[in-house]
Amino acid sequence: MNSIFIPWKNNIRKNDLDRISSGLSDFASKFQLKFHLNGVSIEAGQSFDQISLIRKTLEAAGLSMELEAKEFKVEGMSCANCAVSVDSIVRGQEGIVASTLNYANAQLWVYFIPSLAKFGAIKLLLQKAEYDIQESDATNSFEAEDAKAALILNKLKWRAILALVLCIPIILLGMFFMDWSFTPYLLWGLSSPIIFGLGNSYFIKAWNLLRLKRVSMDTLVSVSSIVAYVTSVLNICIPGQATMDMTSRPIYFESAAVVIAFLLLGKWLEEKTKAKTGAAIRNLMSLHPDRVMREINSGALEEISISEVKVGDLL
Repeated sequence: MNSIFIPWKNNIRKNDLDRISSGLSDFASKFQLKFHLNGVSIEAGQSFDQISLIRKTLEAAGLSMELEAKEFKVEGMSCANCAVSVDSIVRGQEGIVASTLNYANAQLWVYFIPSLAKFGAIKLLLQKAEYDIQESDATNSFEAEDAKAALILNKLKWRAILALVLCIPIILLGMFFMDWSFTPYLLWGLSSPIIFGLGNSYFIKAWNLLRLKRVSMDTLVSVSSIVAYVTSVLNICIPGQATMDMTSRPIYFESAAVVIAFLLLGKWLEEKTKAKTGAAIRNLMSLHPDRVMREINSGALEEISISEVKVGDLL
């Protein structure tokens, strides 16, 4: 397996490096590290947690790597496989040492070499696949994020509602008017806006992922919907039978439309639940105190800010 070379932040003397590397020989062997005077070689493919442990251990020994960490908010994921795709795209770029992505809260953490990593290029690559990343900033309030989430939720809600409303006549026609000669044409007209209008995001994302030679749930939805739709159109347009109704020719417009409608409903409910969970977590974090009481040598108590707390203090 290939290795990644990470330079040291500061100049290291050979004697110091020999002494430290000798003391860390077992650790270096376990994680397949190779020490050099100007940096360290780390085996590619190490997990985010392993890189974190390596970084902390080397820093404790006096070796500081030119390695930084960033946290990003990921947008555009629709399934767990999307998270795998995003993580794989990011991890494969130059300068990225390790990454981990949490699909539930759409958070991406990255270890990278500052002199090599180009997050602008990574962002453009992800945007081609209908994803996006925004650097998290703990100093900002959550108001802008909540407002953006509310807009997305509102859009998903109306897409789901409109799709379900259009599905009502589709289901009725498919169940009770199968032998009516105009039913296939009505299903064609009613299902097309649901599949290619309200559900167009599935096809766009699937196509962009295909260009990157990747697949996700959107690929499965798109392929199945297109196959059902094209089969139905061909069965309507190709002559060969005297009658035109659903009992004589296989028509699958309602299947594709209903699947898209329920996927939109599921996506709306999922995002709504995630938004509520995120708000609950932030409310819980807001209970964290800003000031604490610290015991001093005389036994008395003094009130200090959280930022003034040091290791060894009795609070």
